[in-house]
Amino acid sequence: MNDQKTDGDFFPTSPILLVDDEENFLNSLYMTFRSEGISQVERCKDSREVIPMLKQKTYSLIFLDILMPYIRGDKLLPQILEEQPDVKVIMLTAVHEVEIAVKCVDSGAKDYLVKPVEKAALLEKVMNVLKENTP
Repeated sequence: MNDQKTDGDFFPTSPILLVDDEENFLNSLYMTFRSEGISQVERCKDSREVIPMLKQKTYSLIFLDILMPYIRGDKLLPQILEEQPDVKVIMLTAVHEVEIAVKCVDSGAKDYLVKPVEKAALLEKVMNVLKENTP
């Protein structure tokens, strides 16, 4: 029942989780993945819901915004990696937060993207991060 494109080993078998409090950006990112045939994509606007979601389901990749109400992405990252050590995390950041994003990479995130995100850059980053899983 998997209706994803099978473009090599790039498309995940577990869902991708998008975490961002900006609903328009979240929906745009979601639609970008769907338009590329990645059907297992979930959205989360409230950072407080991330850990409960991780307790229910395994994710292959998480896009995590840094500046969010309740729990900032840089504070949530260690909790995510403790809950699911094998998940790949890509931080989402505004230009003025790049230093924080780099610290997140030092703490276990695989990479970061600066908003607004170009579709080609997004897909290239996803493929590069998911390729790390392949032997």
